[in-house]
Amino acid sequence: MEDRKVKGSVLLGYMHFVKNSWGQDGLDELISGIGLDPDIKEDMLYDDGWSSKILAWIAENKGEENIERAGKYAITDLGFLSYIVDYMDIRSILKRGSENYSAAFNEGDFIVDLKDTGATIKIRGSGINDKHACKAWVGVFKGMLELTKTNGTVTETQCERDGEDHCEFLMEWKAVSPGKKLGRLR
Repeated sequence: MEDRKVKGSVLLGYMHFVKNSWGQDGLDELISGIGLDPDIKEDMLYDDGWSSKILAWIAENKGEENIERAGKYAITDLGFLSYIVDYMDIRSILKRGSENYSAAFNEGDFIVDLKDTGATIKIRGSGINDKHACKAWVGVFKGMLELTKTNGTVTETQCERDGEDHCEFLMEWKAVSPGKKLGRLR
């Protein structure tokens, strides 16, 4: 079986969060603290252990509450691509979830059960063994709500680390009138 890999863009998202939150000194501390080569390429695959090490460093050095913030930042830090979100709602983003997940990770499934007032999101077979990963995923999903200006909540309901066959997240929002778009930016 191939080792679990993650795209460099995920690692860079966490690194940008650290730099944005604690400056270049914070980023330098992270890099030296975990022995990370800072020359991460956005489109290359890296051992997912680096993601775990970054999240563990954030939790141990800056506090557990920053794990969710890191996940949220990694999804909302779009730079010039943010204009694309102007034309998307939360349902559209979630419909592309499986495709986007597969582009970032080399194993596991991302399954979305979309409803009128929310979605159940399952991440199965991902090999998640990091106690911080699910908190980061909650942040990612909250970031999706924020990007689309959708008022909603996210709750983790199951975890592979607890012996379940998948991690599961419940995303809920208010019902919208037919023809009205959820959460357009600007």
